[in-house]
Amino acid sequence: MVKYIVKRILLLIPILLGVSAIIFILKTFTPGDPARQILGNNATQEQIDAKREELGLNDPVPLQYVRYIGGVVTGDFGDSYRTGEPVLKEILPRLGVSGIITLGAVFIGAVLGVLLGILSALKKYTWVDSLVLVISMFFQSVPEFVVGLFLILIFAVNLHILPANGIETPLGFIMPMLCVGLASIASYTRITRSSMLEVMGEDYIRTARAKGQTEGKIVYSHALRNAIIPVVQSIGTGLANSIGGGMVIETVFAVPGVGKYIVDSITQRNYPSVLGGALIIAFVLTIINLLVDIAFVIIDPRLKTTIIAGGAKRKKAAKPKAA
Repeated sequence: MVKYIVKRILLLIPILLGVSAIIFILKTFTPGDPARQILGNNATQEQIDAKREELGLNDPVPLQYVRYIGGVVTGDFGDSYRTGEPVLKEILPRLGVSGIITLGAVFIGAVLGVLLGILSALKKYTWVDSLVLVISMFFQSVPEFVVGLFLILIFAVNLHILPANGIETPLGFIMPMLCVGLASIASYTRITRSSMLEVMGEDYIRTARAKGQTEGKIVYSHALRNAIIPVVQSIGTGLANSIGGGMVIETVFAVPGVGKYIVDSITQRNYPSVLGGALIIAFVLTIINLLVDIAFVIIDPRLKTTIIAGGAKRKKAAKPKAA
């Protein structure tokens, strides 16, 4: 198991290099001059040339990339073109804000999705099943920013219950969480329904019914524990989707998170901030997926045996070759 974790951590290196290389290439072909963006339209050509030299923009692109990666290894993600502050210093406070919204959204989507999936499976092929399908597909089909605008109209403008933007109070997190979380309901509902229907047809469920156990105990003590495994596995994908959706929602609700920081940096051609934000998000997503895989093994210990057995088989197969 330890070797598996170490191997997954080592995979971070090519992933982060790939993400940084793609963004660096896109930066190269993006129209506009960062030096002019920093100095403004009134700057002279001499001032722009001097600024480009200061930022190293006149060097070959491969040299710029190698220099940037060298800085990242030492924890230096560069300085923001707009503020002159270290990118890492600007991102870290925003990372906590985005993390709260993402975790809250996944919790809302998973809880509602699992409950609707169980209800749909227990009432299969009835009007309840059809209604659950319509509700879940509605939230999946409607863009998140449209849901956000409706929530602002209802809870902020008409009812005056929640703030329309910002996070000056904890209530400011509620609508962004709802917007991102509701979009993932369909996925969790579909997975839970399919898994529950499969589990409910197993022999041990029929045996439990034959012993006279109540339907509630059968569902929550026997069926749900096995049916929830695919849902846990999908949480990694749900987190990734929530982070991606959060970039739009943070802009809609003016939430000072990493998503809004990256969007603002793109419009300002603030490339160090874009690169730093993308690399940190890629790192966080990879770690989250690793933790989800470990949790998946804890829930179903048989997978641990499979991983260890797979490693042993590869080691045994390699011995004759080494001899």
